Amino acid sequence: MAAKLILLGGDHPVEHVLSSFNTLGRHPDNSIQVLDRIVSKEHSRITPWGPTAAMSCETSVA
Repeated sequence: MAAKLILLGGDHPVEHVLSSFNTLGRHPDNSIQVLDRIVSKEHSRITPWGPTAAMSCETSVA
């Protein structure tokens, strides 16, 4: 089974199937784009690791 990220908020949850390397942020070049001003342009990296995922958050607030 593929790892998924489920974003809560808005009208309904949004599911994203994770690939081997994922980026999350406001910028459209991210594999998962989050259009929220509280999220930075390059907010985090998510790497599936077995049945779970490792996530590293950037300190940038750009």
